Amino acid sequence: MATTIFLVNPREGGVTPPSYLLDTYSAAAAYSLRQLKTGVTSVVRVRRSSDNREENFTATEITDGTLTGFCGGGDGFVVEWIDQSGSGNTITQSTASNQPRLVSSGVVQLMPSSGNSRNGISWGLVGTQQLTLGSALTELNNGNDFSIFSVASGTNGSVQCIMNTRTNNSANNRVSILTGHAASGALAQIHNGTTGTNVTIGSNLSTGGYVYSHHVDGTAKSMDAYYNGNGAYTNTWTGIYSNLDLGVGLDRGFTWEIGVIAEIIIFGTDESANRTAIESDINGYYSIY
Repeated sequence: MATTIFLVNPREGGVTPPSYLLDTYSAAAAYSLRQLKTGVTSVVRVRRSSDNREENFTATEITDGTLTGFCGGGDGFVVEWIDQSGSGNTITQSTASNQPRLVSSGVVQLMPSSGNSRNGISWGLVGTQQLTLGSALTELNNGNDFSIFSVASGTNGSVQCIMNTRTNNSANNRVSILTGHAASGALAQIHNGTTGTNVTIGSNLSTGGYVYSHHVDGTAKSMDAYYNGNGAYTNTWTGIYSNLDLGVGLDRGFTWEIGVIAEIIIFGTDESANRTAIESDINGYYSIY
C-alpha cells in the first residue's frame, strides 16, 4: 500500500526573519550601533567609568536599558567598535583617555536631527579621541575602487574627521572623509605627497546629522561625494597616496574630532549603482532627510 507524505511549510503562519543591509551588500568593514547583518551579536564593547569594567553589547542592549544599567549614572566609553562585515576589522582604543563616549551620565548619546532618536558615538575632545585598526584596510589601497557610507554630525564652525587612512601625525599621503561644518565645506580629501585636493560643497552644512556617500575611482583618480542624496561633488588628483592604517574620529593632525558618528560602512567596490538603495536603507533607520 502506497504511503502518502504531506510536507508542511515551516514558515506557514510564522514570522519572516528580518533582512539586514549587509545581507544584500558585502562590505569590507562595517561599524554601527544598529545590527547590519544576520548572525551579528555584539556591536560594541564599552568600559564604564565607575570601575573600568568592560562588556560587549548587542544593538538591542544599547536601546533596551541593558547598557545604561551597566553604566549606572556614570559614563560609558567605547573600547571596541566591532566590525559587522565578518572580515574581522574591529577598531579599538586601549587608552582610556582616548576612548570616545557612548553613555554620558547614564544617558546614551544621540544623533542630532535623527527623527527616531538614534544613538551615536560622541567624539567630544579635540586631539585625543580615536579608534584605530592599526593596519591598512587593503580595499582602500591606491588604485582601487572603493565606496564609503557614513552617518555623522559635527560642531558649528569646525570640521570633523569621520575616518582617515593615516593615523600618525603626518599631513601627507592619505584619504580623509570629513563632515563639512566650516567655511571650507570639505566633504573629503585625497592627499598625495605634500599636496592634496578637497571635495567641497562651497558653504557650511548645518550641525545636524547627515548621511554621507563617497566613491573613489582608483583608475580615473576621481572621488564623488554626496550628502543626504545630494551631489555629486567631484574632485580629481594626480600621483599616489598611501594607506598605512585606518583611524576613525581623528585627522592626521589629531584635530577635528568634535561631533557624533553613528555608522561607517566601507566597500572595496564601486557601489555607485547601489548608492541610492544603500542610502535609502540608512536613512530609513536614521530618518535624517
